[in-house]
Amino acid sequence: MASEKEADNAPLLRGKWYNELGSMMFIERVHSDGVFHGWYETAVGRQTGVKFPLVGKISTSQTNPTFGFTVVWKESTTTWVGQFFDRNGKQTLLTTWILRNDNSYEDDWESTL
Repeated sequence: MASEKEADNAPLLRGKWYNELGSMMFIERVHSDGVFHGWYETAVGRQTGVKFPLVGKISTSQTNPTFGFTVVWKESTTTWVGQFFDRNGKQTLLTTWILRNDNSYEDDWESTL
């Protein structure tokens, strides 16, 4: 069985990443088309200690690629967009996110964080 080629910039994103609150993202594989899979474990909220699957895609840039990924929780979905930076050997992902809760049509106004 031949192994699928990874994206040229896969080493930039593959592995474990932690945020300032202690949540962890683990990227297992970055495919040649930039699609990646892994899991996210939040350190905040009601779903701590549970690994949730994530899927995303990274751009083809070799220096500071952009990326996006999504996690579907039990009753909500969060999507992150960000960019990879290497500043003097310190690798950093800068991201922003949006979370959408499962809610009624009438309560739409309080569904997005």
